[in-house]
Amino acid sequence: LVTRVLGQGEDIRVIDLDIARRNFQAFQRYFDFADVHVAVKAVSEPHIFGMLVDAGAKFEIATLGEMTMCQEQGVSADRLLCSHPAKDRFEIERFVQAEVKLFVSDNLMDLRLMAKCAPGARVLIRIQAHRSEAHHATLLDQAGFDSRFGIAVEDAQTLIAEAVNLGLKPVGLALHVGVQQHEPQAWSYAIAMAAKVFSGVAASGGNMEILDLGGGFPAAFHPGIPRLEVYAQTIRQALHGAFGSALPKIVLEPGRSIGAMAGITIGRVVNIKPGPHDPDIRVLTLFTGRFSACLFGIGMGVSFLRPDARNTELNRVTGDFELKAHLYGKVLSEADQPTMASGQANAVTVPDTLEVDDLVVFTGTGAYTGELFTHMCSKSVPHTIVFDQF
Repeated sequence: LVTRVLGQGEDIRVIDLDIARRNFQAFQRYFDFADVHVAVKAVSEPHIFGMLVDAGAKFEIATLGEMTMCQEQGVSADRLLCSHPAKDRFEIERFVQAEVKLFVSDNLMDLRLMAKCAPGARVLIRIQAHRSEAHHATLLDQAGFDSRFGIAVEDAQTLIAEAVNLGLKPVGLALHVGVQQHEPQAWSYAIAMAAKVFSGVAASGGNMEILDLGGGFPAAFHPGIPRLEVYAQTIRQALHGAFGSALPKIVLEPGRSIGAMAGITIGRVVNIKPGPHDPDIRVLTLFTGRFSACLFGIGMGVSFLRPDARNTELNRVTGDFELKAHLYGKVLSEADQPTMASGQANAVTVPDTLEVDDLVVFTGTGAYTGELFTHMCSKSVPHTIVFDQF
């Protein structure tokens, strides 16, 4: 790998399929009471996606392209859930032709279009079911989950009634508690809100049978994130507390938590210079960047390594870690800054002994990032190398 990066000037992305496989198996083990539909958008790296297909995974899709990916891998329609609440007629018609059976919606216009293009379709109504005070532990605002998707809980029954009047079959609810959600209790609140809607529908003579708890399960970007079994235990307790023994069918949509930590991206330091506005903050140019390697991942870590004279051994770059630097890729744009743990391209601490051709390693790049590669400024994208110990 060092030879590829230094000898040929390539960025490298390394994918360890065994990590992604173990993460998927953990969901199957701890959430044995749920139907796990992996979010294709987060695991569309071809090797990770192929591994999940072979493992018999079910999938959540949002676009025709994602459906096509599944079809090309032989995934049957009964393993698919279409969860995007805003669909056009071409998408709906194609989904119906492919025999996708379950959809998500959160507005009357989408329901009317579904009634026209997919009469009698089974639909989940997406609600907003998160607490505003939970924002400190999430990136809800950045991801848009708090405002763009979902109908207010108090309006859900009205929309469900509209769906029935349109000839659709509202069979349950869907929700999302926020990206990279560090608080397992966020699902407890959401489940309690959903249970109120279930009770209201039942009191009106309706029947709801599915509760889709969405994604938001975090990747293990740092040791402070609770273990997956804690999420499972918390959710199981909340479900029994809200629904008793008559649980609805539970659906989950994990993505980042399966694929993120299966990938690292390796680039190299190209240039270091004092910043234009504050000489105490360096401008650090990397061969790899936000655009070319699509380092947009929430929570990615960064470290610096130095090869020995023969390029056979790597050691961490030592020195005082008091130097602040803004990291940039090769693209001639202020925007070409890798996104760090806070979700913002802020200055990071780097060793004061950093040199040209030292390697920069970004962890947690197995989900989303590779699928958003760009060739801006004709910069090559990282070459992917895959390991699989299975």
